[in-house]
Amino acid sequence: MAMDEIPSAEVADLNVSPNPSSTVFTLSLKGMSNSEIGIVQQTTGVEIKHYNSVGNTLTVPTSGWAAGVYVLTA
Repeated sequence: MAMDEIPSAEVADLNVSPNPSSTVFTLSLKGMSNSEIGIVQQTTGVEIKHYNSVGNTLTVPTSGWAAGVYVLTA
């Protein structure tokens, strides 16, 4: 019995700087140009912001955000 080949997934390189941040951070999205990015507050699980990047960088203002851990989804 032959096994079907599993297609390889594309791997993107995501860099967040500075991390941690209090006013703004920049996402460098190698391999992910023109992507949709969601930012989810971990404690509530609610998506608080949604961005569409143009190119492979995205600057995200964070002033006014509560202190905590946030999860990025792409």
